[in-house]
Amino acid sequence: MAETRYCALPECGKPFEPKSYNAKYCSSECQKTATNRRLLEKYHEKKAARAGKKRVCKSFDCNTILSRYNSDVHCETCQARLARAKRENIFDILNHIEFRED
Repeated sequence: MAETRYCALPECGKPFEPKSYNAKYCSSECQKTATNRRLLEKYHEKKAARAGKKRVCKSFDCNTILSRYNSDVHCETCQARLARAKRENIFDILNHIEFRED
């Protein structure tokens, strides 16, 4: 029996059986709706940044106001913290791999 998942589009939420391992949406219509919503959100964020609207870092505990020249959604401090955490995660994974000599 195949695994049952629920559509990732909040308005839909229908159960479905995925045809591939990484399927998130029950239909191509839901996928298009989610993609268009994400693209429009990015478009409006960029438009607001160009217009000079104040933007705030999207990290959980940071309220730093971003420069209009910073095209990212995180401040420099949070970007460095995220990069460090990513590196540490990679090192942890590598430390848990057993190397075999043939």
